Amino acid sequence: MNHSYIEQLLLNLIENFTNFFKYNPAIKTIIAFFFYFAGIHVYLYCVFILVIFDVITGIKASMTKGEKFTSRFLKKGLLEKLALYLILILAAFFLELVLKSMYQWDKNFIAFLVTMLISTYEMVSICENILIINPNLEFLKGIIKLSKSICNKAMEVARNKVDVFDGKEHDELPS
Repeated sequence: MNHSYIEQLLLNLIENFTNFFKYNPAIKTIIAFFFYFAGIHVYLYCVFILVIFDVITGIKASMTKGEKFTSRFLKKGLLEKLALYLILILAAFFLELVLKSMYQWDKNFIAFLVTMLISTYEMVSICENILIINPNLEFLKGIIKLSKSICNKAMEVARNKVDVFDGKEHDELPS
């Protein structure tokens, strides 16, 4: 297999994937409801699929930039990412179990929230990779800029809260 065949295959896959969901809001709605009401194993599948898609687009983006990558680097990054995500989702799942035992909590809201946060992070990464592959997609630049500004603002608020509780800004504490 030559690289041009793989490149064309990846480009067609990305194009078909984005076109399928771009013009089909009913399918988007059905998938959203399915993930919302499904069990935690579906959340794991969703994260796994997004990570694989991120890896595929990341490989194509690195090929586009002319960078070399090794299987060791890819394996290390992929295993670290999957381990982190699995720990986050399992921690949310166990928190759900505690809530169920203490308060008769019957939904997987926390696991759903954690999955959505991970999925958002992965989708931004996929968008960055697609933008490297095809720099003519202006709407992706806006999406990436917006997501980074939201992340930076959230981190700033979190730092300020930590500083307040750390005692660095005693004057601003409420009386």
